[in-house]
Amino acid sequence: MHAMAGQTFYHCPGFSAVEAEFNMVESGAIGISHGGSTASTGWLVVIALAAGLVVVTRGTYDLSHLHSLLPLPLWLFFFASLGMIAANLLSAFRPLQSQRQINRWIRAALVLAIPIGFLGASLDCMGLSLSGCTPTCMFLVRVWSPLVAIAAVAYLVSEKSWLLSVITLLTLVYLIPNCRCYNPMNAWWLEHFRRSPACFGASYWVSLIAVAALLWRRFALASAVTCWIINMVLLAFFIGHHFYRIPW
Repeated sequence: MHAMAGQTFYHCPGFSAVEAEFNMVESGAIGISHGGSTASTGWLVVIALAAGLVVVTRGTYDLSHLHSLLPLPLWLFFFASLGMIAANLLSAFRPLQSQRQINRWIRAALVLAIPIGFLGASLDCMGLSLSGCTPTCMFLVRVWSPLVAIAAVAYLVSEKSWLLSVITLLTLVYLIPNCRCYNPMNAWWLEHFRRSPACFGASYWVSLIAVAALLWRRFALASAVTCWIINMVLLAFFIGHHFYRIPW
């Protein structure tokens, strides 16, 4: 209760908490997101996730059969990363929610993981020459990947959320079957189709994890760590495969 100029005011018990959160919104520590404005983006990511799951689930299955020690950690990693994407996606369909700002270093790590992931996948498949086995593959590496990198840098500089939708649309193109190299990751696809989309599966998954975390800001640090674990594996495979013929 407060007294001022002969008037008495009663203090609402929950007012302090509301006032504190309002001050955090004004200062930028918390942002308010309206479900209506993000639902369309949410549906776009749902479509991207559904399409990507076909390739990534098959890739996880094929990779897990390379060694008896691989199934458990690979499937745990797959479902943990899928859970982070799903947790963020749920936020897209809530009518009103608060969003905490992402630390600028974590945001940079998430954004830069996207083009680095596609570069890693390109190096895995083609080596330093970046010469693909099909015209589609060449197009994705030499034309499309630079476009994705430009969009990522533009978002990093401007923080315009619509650029994340642009990135999502651009990365969907990587699911077009493009590779005819026969290896354990492509084998199933080539036995059923003429081309395989598996080469860019891991980097596509990185883009989904990163975009979901940047849009809805849940598990941002864990998402960044997950993205860079995948990228480090891609770059390690490039060195092992092209210089030492490991694992094949």
